[in-house]
Amino acid sequence: MTKLNLTALLLLALLGFSFCAGTENPVSEDVWITLFESESPDGWQVGENAEIIWVEEDYIRIDGPRAYLYYAGWVENANFTNFEFKTQVLTKPKANSGVHFHTEYRETGWPDVGLVSAVFL
Repeated sequence: MTKLNLTALLLLALLGFSFCAGTENPVSEDVWITLFESESPDGWQVGENAEIIWVEEDYIRIDGPRAYLYYAGWVENANFTNFEFKTQVLTKPKANSGVHFHTEYRETGWPDVGLVSAVFL
């Protein structure tokens, strides 16, 4: 990566996306399920600027303008309730990244529903 202006805001950030199923979750109780398998973006949907998102060395990388990656995989049909979420996030100076919860896919623009956990440097 040569750019330091990482202004990409990442929905469900880097390596280690997983959540813990709660008591109302039919997948399983108290089991961590990985949402990103470290090799490909399978199960994820990209909005605008898809060309700046790629998988490299088991990480989701973003370098460029705003871009969003939405989980659309098989776990709970991407509709989560009563869950715990953990991730590992690496940012560089001037980065703007975060994780949005309970949002909806948008081809362009900022998500206008849901909650965000922001990561800034």
